[in-house]
Amino acid sequence: MLTVRIACGTLSPMARKSPFPPKTDFFTKHGAEMLRQHITAYWQARGFLGVRVERFQLPGRIDWGVRSNLVDGIPPSMRGRR
Repeated sequence: MLTVRIACGTLSPMARKSPFPPKTDFFTKHGAEMLRQHITAYWQARGFLGVRVERFQLPGRIDWGVRSNLVDGIPPSMRGRR
């Protein structure tokens, strides 16, 4: 699975429609869970039920992360259709 780290901070003008409060810390257990739920709901709403997203604690750290089976942002069932 691919692991992506997203830094917390001020939202850019293009991201103003974010469902998350400004300065959400995605490295906490709660923040990572919010992100996991959002990614899962996004793809399920578009009919992609095979997208797997999980939150995990980074080994030996207090930070949390989110990983999924998306590759370059593409769900498994769309790969090869480009």
